[in-house]
Amino acid sequence: MPLHQGSSNRAQTLLQEAYGIYNRRQNTERPTLSYPEHRGGWYDAPRLHLLITGQDFVVPYGWDHFSELLGLFILYTRHPEALAHGHHGDHVMFSPPGNASKDGFFGLDGLRIFLPPDDFETLVRELVARCSDGVLADALDGLRSLYGDL
Repeated sequence: MPLHQGSSNRAQTLLQEAYGIYNRRQNTERPTLSYPEHRGGWYDAPRLHLLITGQDFVVPYGWDHFSELLGLFILYTRHPEALAHGHHGDHVMFSPPGNASKDGFFGLDGLRIFLPPDDFETLVRELVARCSDGVLADALDGLRSLYGDL
């Protein structure tokens, strides 16, 4: 009998265990949880993707970028004086209108998005408002708990 026929279940189990240990040791955006009482035993944690689209491009970002950006927008909405001179974080840059230029801008890694003052204020206000109420707020609270971003 070939090796893969007689030991395929054992090999699959070893691979799953190794994969689970690897994921727990890595700082990934997609944690994998094991629930042995369920058939199959693996559960892929939900992920959030922020897609920034332009005329000639689409750039995907994950939870780290979205969470940092939303956090800055919330702070700016509640205490604009705290970010009057902008901010440069791990993944996100932020500059309100009138600081570095007449336009406001935010950046995600190497991408910079410049907006006229009125459009900048509208984007910040609307994103914060929509992420603060209803089903989206509940989903974001769950993701914050899952990713340890409390």
